[in-house]
Amino acid sequence: MKYQQMEAMARGLSTEELNDSLKGIVADQRFAAVLRLILDQKEMAADGASQLKFAELHGMLAHAAGVRYGMIELEGRIKAICEPPRKRGDRGVISDQ
Repeated sequence: MKYQQMEAMARGLSTEELNDSLKGIVADQRFAAVLRLILDQKEMAADGASQLKFAELHGMLAHAAGVRYGMIELEGRIKAICEPPRKRGDRGVISDQ
C-alpha cells in the first residue's frame, strides 16, 4: 500500500477505531521495529543538539529539542497503550477531548 493511501485511511479512522487498532498493533512483536525508529530519531535529535558546532545556533538547538520532545511524547503515548494504567479510565488511548 502506498503512503498516500495509508494516510487517507488514517485520517478516516474514528477515535474508537484508532484506539482498537493501536492496542492490536502494539501487541504484535513486529511493532518493535516502529518503536526502534522512534528511539533512533530521539537519539539523533539529542546527538544533533549536543554538537558543539551548533552551540551558538539557537534556532537549530530549539528545533532539535522540539524533535526530541515530540519523540518522548510519542514514546510515552505508546508506553501508555502497552501498559495501560490500572486506575479507572484509560489514559493510554487517544480521546477527542
